[in-house]
Amino acid sequence: MEVIPPVRSKIILALLLSLTVFFIVGCWDVQEINRRVSTNALFFDVDSTGKIRMGTVFSVPGTLLPPVIGTQQQFEKRNYLITAEDTSITDAWSKLQAKSERDIFFGQLRAIVLTENAARGDINNLLDFIGRIPSVPPNTVVLVTKDDPKELLDMKNESNNIPGNYIDLFFQTPTKETLAIPIDLWRVLAQMDNKTSDPHLPLIKASEGSYDISGTALFSDNHLVGELDLEETKTLALLKGSSSGYLTVPLKNGEYVAFKDVKAKSVITPKLDDNGKVAFGITTKVTGVIVETNPRKMELTEEDKRIISSHAEMEIQNKIGNLFIKLQSLNSDAVGLGEKFRVKYPGEWQKENWRQIYPNCLINMETRFIIARTGLFR
Repeated sequence: MEVIPPVRSKIILALLLSLTVFFIVGCWDVQEINRRVSTNALFFDVDSTGKIRMGTVFSVPGTLLPPVIGTQQQFEKRNYLITAEDTSITDAWSKLQAKSERDIFFGQLRAIVLTENAARGDINNLLDFIGRIPSVPPNTVVLVTKDDPKELLDMKNESNNIPGNYIDLFFQTPTKETLAIPIDLWRVLAQMDNKTSDPHLPLIKASEGSYDISGTALFSDNHLVGELDLEETKTLALLKGSSSGYLTVPLKNGEYVAFKDVKAKSVITPKLDDNGKVAFGITTKVTGVIVETNPRKMELTEEDKRIISSHAEMEIQNKIGNLFIKLQSLNSDAVGLGEKFRVKYPGEWQKENWRQIYPNCLINMETRFIIARTGLFR
């Protein structure tokens, strides 16, 4: 057997070690980390003259580390904001870069906020810029605000969390998704490209020194056209298959019953008759756990459950009906009926103008409610 000389073995070992460099996972980049500043949230605004204002939120270096004993670090404001404006997004962006000592990095972006004025324009033009930057996370949440965006994102909220992280944590809680339905950037861009549904974005505002994220901004053909309040948003979430939520059902004589862990599944079936009239059958199955009865009941009989379920079905059906009246009057297809129609009737979809068809579609509803648990130990 041939023995490898010591010098030769060292050369082979050195070559093997050098080859492992190509397979080691690490933070390899052409730009050093200390030359970057990561933006956590971004806003777009448009004034009456058409000028575009944009701003970015950064974390204050060192404040996100665990607090040092004997310091006030944990109580310091953890974020700061810079803004710039110009006639184009690119020019405004250049001015933003000029106000930062380091290169602005989008890899940790968690939220994009559009003002009401910006949203009433074509949001495709605004989001096109940010969508072309490869480092932007595709799951960045897009929101709309009526507040001044600079004041909204520059304030120190009560939990002292930087705005983008606050918004990201908010939507990680499943029960919050029925209060304000989160829509990621990639989905908004896909909806605008496919034109088979319209985007609907969560509303955010300042409240009691922090953020109130509830309600929905409605869009038609990429323009803000209206909004849904909290109850209407819950109904939209129900139609879109919410996994968890709340529902209060009025009974007779001012009595009511409330549910938590409300789960729904809707089956939407389009139908095209011989006259070219489009109708949709919507069957919704809902389950919920009773969490409150007023007045309090010590025991619920089978008859009580039947009556409660009947009232719940009626309440949900009325809410869905009123929601579609509003959506169709605004020509906003937030539910995505257009996609259902395109899949079943691709030939008709190519020939017809969905914007003209949608407001006149017939909606036939069927609702079933099942009490999963009464919440009583007795």
